[in-house]
Amino acid sequence: MKSPSQLLVVNRTDDGGQMFRSFSDGLPQLHACHLVYRRGLAVRDDQQALAMGARTRGLWTSADAGETLHCVSCDLPLIAAVTFAA
Repeated sequence: MKSPSQLLVVNRTDDGGQMFRSFSDGLPQLHACHLVYRRGLAVRDDQQALAMGARTRGLWTSADAGETLHCVSCDLPLIAAVTFAA
């Protein structure tokens, strides 16, 4: 069993914070020590697409509200904020 410090997940609530679900499909799980600031997560208006950038140089995107993620790159400069273009 992996220790909690090795797990990278996206937590999502669909009911205003009463319950949270964790998703990790597409995220690194071995030596997964990434730091994501509040501005490092952007959710598009449709509430389905998200982008998550880490200070530890990783950028992931999702088209299904975080249930599966795709690594865009893990070799970027430090990421402090992400946003969707209009």
